[in-house]
Amino acid sequence: NVRSMVLEDEATLDAAEGMDLRHLDLVVLSPSSHWTGRDLKLNTTNLTVSAGASINADGRGHPGKSTSEVGFGCDWNGHSNHRSRWGGAHGGKGGRGNLNHAGSCASGQKTHGDKDAPTTMGGGAYGGIRGGGVIRVDVSGELTMLGTARISSDGQNGGSDRAGAAGGSVWIRAAVADL
Repeated sequence: NVRSMVLEDEATLDAAEGMDLRHLDLVVLSPSSHWTGRDLKLNTTNLTVSAGASINADGRGHPGKSTSEVGFGCDWNGHSNHRSRWGGAHGGKGGRGNLNHAGSCASGQKTHGDKDAPTTMGGGAYGGIRGGGVIRVDVSGELTMLGTARISSDGQNGGSDRAGAAGGSVWIRAAVADL
């Protein structure tokens, strides 16, 4: 049985689709180490995320390729270019990407997910701009976050000609937190 996991300095553990780690006594992310994936779940007694280290599902959510996706942000077809009008949605409506163009985007204006139990991915935006993935961290003992440590599920930026995607879900429960 594995009872602990330590990512050494500058190590990266990329769990492309996801990873579910349960019943660990100790998890340590050493300085500048990163655990990334689409759907990350961690259940441990103690967790330390060192300075510069991260647990992240940034840009790992809905891919922004189909209007049938939950929270999809729509495009606008202009005279000679494509500029996204609406960003992806999640807990809130997708924002406007280009205010100069008329139109609507029903999928980017529908919220989804549960603010009290966040477990859903962020909506993507037109052109393959990915939403944030899902992170669930349960710490029965102490969660310690040092310096610039972070746990995040940001949506991707759309750049100068597209709207961005929505952030995903981060749900953290800890008996004791030292932030």
